[in-house]
Amino acid sequence: MERVRSTRQQPSGGGRPCDSTTESTSCGDDACDEDCKLAGWTGWSPCSKACSGGFQVRERHVAQKARGQGLCVGEDASSRREYKKCNKEECQPKNGGILQCKAKLDVVLVLDGSGSIGEAGFEQVRKGGAALGKGFDAGAGT
Repeated sequence: MERVRSTRQQPSGGGRPCDSTTESTSCGDDACDEDCKLAGWTGWSPCSKACSGGFQVRERHVAQKARGQGLCVGEDASSRREYKKCNKEECQPKNGGILQCKAKLDVVLVLDGSGSIGEAGFEQVRKGGAALGKGFDAGAGT
């Protein structure tokens, strides 16, 4: 920015000349490009599996977006997302060798009843389906 003033009358009779008639100041010289700024790490997520090896994840979110031509690493970059293994112990069935599923989910069980497996084969499929069904806690009233 620059300001200029004019001198209307020159000094006379031993008068002293005016001070500088221009004044300039720099402004807007900050860099326009700035990389994004990341927040600190989140806490670790719950383990993805109760046993037999799952993983946990923690992330760093963008606290301030990149400006101009500034850069920001992708969400999957190791500087923004970390994983660690958890619950490494093997699953131990508690109901006669059948693992119990406690997650809330919809399950559709389709059994092959075609003539190609025969009567004995169908009986084996039926027993397997029944054993699989016992592994789910359907809850009260279902």
